[in-house]
Amino acid sequence: MAYTFTDGEVGTKVKLDQIIAAPTLAGVARVIPVANTPTSVYVKFPTPFATIPRVVVAAQSAVSGTSLKGVSAINRTVNGFDLMVYRTNTAGTYVAWQAWALPDLFVTGQPASAARLNQGGMVAQVGTRSITPVANTPTSGTVTFPTPFSATPVVVTCSVSTVPGSTVLGTAATEVEADGCRVWVTRTSTASTTVAWIALGRI
Repeated sequence: MAYTFTDGEVGTKVKLDQIIAAPTLAGVARVIPVANTPTSVYVKFPTPFATIPRVVVAAQSAVSGTSLKGVSAINRTVNGFDLMVYRTNTAGTYVAWQAWALPDLFVTGQPASAARLNQGGMVAQVGTRSITPVANTPTSGTVTFPTPFSATPVVVTCSVSTVPGSTVLGTAATEVEADGCRVWVTRTSTASTTVAWIALGRI
């Protein structure tokens, strides 16, 4: 939240808008890929969004960047999206996804209902982890969330790098628990690499 109220304070439109989180949904889907062929499955949101959300995806795999070449989200609608996986073998692959939409903001004089104030429903925690990899080998580091979640969150990752796809081949998160996870990077060199992560769940 970007604004904190004190008891008895009058909530203006500007202040109320600042505390509304983005509507979010998250989950994990499994894909059985065709080897060396982009393979997709349809992911249906548990509840539809009011507007088309942004979707981010990340594989839950220790071989991201080697036999698992990439994942993506396409054909987004308010109801779901197509999840794409490219892998050199047919191993079943779990992919974490997060969907984020713009919040429904207030108009002046509108009642501050609980439904409008609680649009987000889930809390995001973010951070980075620096990893010095073994060249051409998936290498991991542990992450401890600043505040433990009440249940297992959904974690997505990406590298903070100017050479994604060439030198940095992939990132991922595995062993996700309420209090932390393991993040991975695969790189063709041994240069220290920063992996950014977003964990979305309930506190």
